[in-house]
Amino acid sequence: MICTANYRWRLGEAPPAGSFAVALPSDAQRVNEIYDALAGHDAVTQIGKPLPKLSLAKLDGSDAPLAAVASKKATVLIFWATWCAASVEDLPAVHKLVAAYKDCGVEFYAVNVGESPGEVRRFTAKHPLVSTVLLDPRATASGALRISELPAVAIIAPDNTIRAILHGSANELQAELTAQLDAVLSGAANKTAQRPGQATGQPK
Repeated sequence: MICTANYRWRLGEAPPAGSFAVALPSDAQRVNEIYDALAGHDAVTQIGKPLPKLSLAKLDGSDAPLAAVASKKATVLIFWATWCAASVEDLPAVHKLVAAYKDCGVEFYAVNVGESPGEVRRFTAKHPLVSTVLLDPRATASGALRISELPAVAIIAPDNTIRAILHGSANELQAELTAQLDAVLSGAANKTAQRPGQATGQPK
């Protein structure tokens, strides 16, 4: 997007209010990387699309299809890794959030990215998770959703379409996820992929 403007400056006078305001198109979307978005490699390009048909594994070795729980109002995939401090620095707060929204009809899965089952089992033995743990050792699921950084959260609608993909620090993710889930439960969910803490609908 290119904006061109001409201004006449007068010393000692403040510019009129709104001189630097930018009016955005109603269908504008924020993206993480403009070149990735144009090439179709950004998470924002996945919004509104069906969740890819993939099969992951649980910690007990059983298969677990990656899919929304149709009987729930939303399914949340939390992508994390034991080596990522932002993924594990505030687990008590995450547990509290999960417990609160599970009672409201939201299902949660903790999708570990890039680690072996043994590594994840050792971590969860010391730090039990309240969400069902799924293993994505080759980053197949995260790659399909164009997730390039951890932690990240994907919100899936009951019809198995991707409603939102969020990135950010632990605190940012919790705040944005709370806002998104409240919108889902109120029936006014916003279908956007964005970085938490940034206004919806503003392009990068």
